[in-house]
Amino acid sequence: MDDVIRLSAYLPEYFFSSIRWPFALGPFTAVPALGVICLAVGSLLGVVRRQPRLLVFLIPVAASQALVVVAGLLGEPGFWGADGGIYTIFLVLQIILASVLFSRAQSAMPAAAALAVFSFAYAFAAVVVAATAFHVPTP
Repeated sequence: MDDVIRLSAYLPEYFFSSIRWPFALGPFTAVPALGVICLAVGSLLGVVRRQPRLLVFLIPVAASQALVVVAGLLGEPGFWGADGGIYTIFLVLQIILASVLFSRAQSAMPAAAALAVFSFAYAFAAVVVAATAFHVPTP
């Protein structure tokens, strides 16, 4: 259970700390750094234009957290397969979900676009954390 809690806390830490060194590990930190910027832009536009329906973009974030929790609960790196097929499927489903949410945000397209990029970047970070869940250092 400690692994689940540790991994759940590590995902946002990894995601938001990537803004300090966006190219430290290539795409593994550049994508989350772009996501942090998009989150800031999308949130700002959503608040300025008073678009509370943009909160639906928390659904993909919750799904990403759930992926990391499941990885921590299973505790078996072999379950996910050596080829990472489950991660590819997860990312494709996240792209589809973000696209659907974007298409439904008719009057808030710029904010929705930024939040869609953020949700995919967060999903990418979740895949990185889940795939390396058994190599995360304990404090």
